[in-house]
Amino acid sequence: MAGQEILARIAILHDAQSSAIEPKLRARGYRWATFQLLTTLYGHARGLVQAEVARRLAITPPTLTEAIQLHLRLGLIEQVDDRRDRRSKRVLLTPAGKAAVKLMVRDIGAIEEQMLKGITETELSVVARVLDQMLTNLEGGDA
Repeated sequence: MAGQEILARIAILHDAQSSAIEPKLRARGYRWATFQLLTTLYGHARGLVQAEVARRLAITPPTLTEAIQLHLRLGLIEQVDDRRDRRSKRVLLTPAGKAAVKLMVRDIGAIEEQMLKGITETELSVVARVLDQMLTNLEGGDA
């Protein structure tokens, strides 16, 4: 099967990417966990329900609560009541959080260039489609 060891390769790539990115983030005073939280929220103008954030980050709700408190104090995120369920809170980026994501992404652009070196646009397009489909499959959606 052509897909053998795909999960292992994805895990190894994730670890290598994290190791390369971490020093760049640290230079700006951020950690990998901050990058993950902020990029999870980026592009969701209305934010995400905390339970969804925890699920996407594969962390427990108590761990997320700690992270939220830290990032609230840093002014990078805010919490608002969910209109549909008063027991839930939505988490969204502040303007400072959006600016931080843009800075982080700019700072790590060289790492992405290095990672994609020698890969054609056509190949990247196929990889992007395949990864999107894998994500859809894991999230239980139909393509």
